[in-house]
Amino acid sequence: MRKILIFLFVVLLSVISIVLLGSYKKAIAPSTTISLVKKEILQSSKEPFYKVSVAQPVLEGMLNKNSQNEVNASINAVITNVIDQFKKEVATNKVVFKFPNPSSLTITYEVSRVDNKIISILFEVSDYTAGQAHPTNYALPFNYNVTTKKAILLSDMFNKNFDYLKMLSVISAKDLREQYKKEGNNYDIFVTDGTSPKLENFQKFILTKSSLIIIFDPAQVGPYVEGIKKVQIPLNSISSQLNTQNI
Repeated sequence: MRKILIFLFVVLLSVISIVLLGSYKKAIAPSTTISLVKKEILQSSKEPFYKVSVAQPVLEGMLNKNSQNEVNASINAVITNVIDQFKKEVATNKVVFKFPNPSSLTITYEVSRVDNKIISILFEVSDYTAGQAHPTNYALPFNYNVTTKKAILLSDMFNKNFDYLKMLSVISAKDLREQYKKEGNNYDIFVTDGTSPKLENFQKFILTKSSLIIIFDPAQVGPYVEGIKKVQIPLNSISSQLNTQNI
């Protein structure tokens, strides 16, 4: 009888050990995390004289590798297009004498949102061609719906037939005037023109999980020295007009 009890006790301990070990392994199992890893692209040439410095994000950690590859291919296409256009400009740039400093292209980025549904990145481009007074700086947003496998347009954000340009015009003009007022500036003429309800004024935006951020390039809603300006709109403040497929 005693031997049977000892045997049963050993079996019970074994079962408990197996269960606890399984739970422990499950608890420490690595979780899959989606992230964007920076890839540096450095190029240069003596003839024509230029330098290229690009920070390109590469998506990692997505369970669906086909979707991940599609996103990375789309990002790469955007970056490649900017670099190719820059090289064409430099190649056709006719200068009277050779400048000591090269033409240059610099691209940096900030991640706005990255998850299994939406990838939103803001690239900032600085493009200088030898002979210019100063570089041309501009924003280049990347908004991609992983589910539909398509770039997100601003019109995709809203319900069909809704006049979103009028709404964004009112919100943006008010916000920018408040921003400038806090700085002690008054650029009302810039703001009025740059936020008028025209499609060309609202081409650029990025997304977070809680906000739509409208992007205005330098000189659009203020003097060039003001740089890129942003207007952040909480999604819950315009929720009744949103197409939830793209948020």
